[in-house]
Amino acid sequence: IIFSPEIPGRRIGSAKPEWWVFGEAMARAFPEHAARIRLGDAAAIRREIADAIPLYRGIESLSARGDQVQWGGRTLFADGRFATADGTAHFAPIRGAVVPEPGQDSGAAAERTFRVSTRRGKQFNSMIQRDVDPLNGASRDDVLMSEADMRTLGLEPGQRITLRSSEGSLAGRVRVAPIKPGNLEVHWPEGNVLLSAAAVDPESMEPDYNARVTVEASPVA
Repeated sequence: IIFSPEIPGRRIGSAKPEWWVFGEAMARAFPEHAARIRLGDAAAIRREIADAIPLYRGIESLSARGDQVQWGGRTLFADGRFATADGTAHFAPIRGAVVPEPGQDSGAAAERTFRVSTRRGKQFNSMIQRDVDPLNGASRDDVLMSEADMRTLGLEPGQRITLRSSEGSLAGRVRVAPIKPGNLEVHWPEGNVLLSAAAVDPESMEPDYNARVTVEASPVA
């Protein structure tokens, strides 16, 4: 949870903050509880959340831009006990096609086939809001790649490359990053063009934010 302070400036007519609108609607619907429902400001709401939901304790301390807290604490289940009935972690095998390792694909482009995942960087509503990711200094069109893969493909930092999946293509610049060979990362939503609209988890209806791509290098200028 990252704190985003109110942006100062003029207010338009009768426009109100979202938290005030919801609170006022509830107070009018249940006037007998209005005194308990109406809160003075957003900070009061954060304090109430911390009191009502132990997992969110720490949210009451958010006050300045960039302040952040993770629900449940900095490290979840550090004691080895998980939030399950028996306290242990449960794993299940992936059903469906087996994802081949890099180099196992057939065809001449095998050595240039990678798993690509979409990253959110320092996010707000699932996407970075700046031209440069504040977390690692990467530009929005940077493709994060391991140093080993860059050597294998004969690429130079900043060189333009094109990623191609079965759904589309994405042009960008290669950037060395501490990532496992055979994997790439691109920013969201730019990387959306590489994803399949049909790849959806049948139970949660969550789309697959990953793809298999080939890498095509442009000549060094």
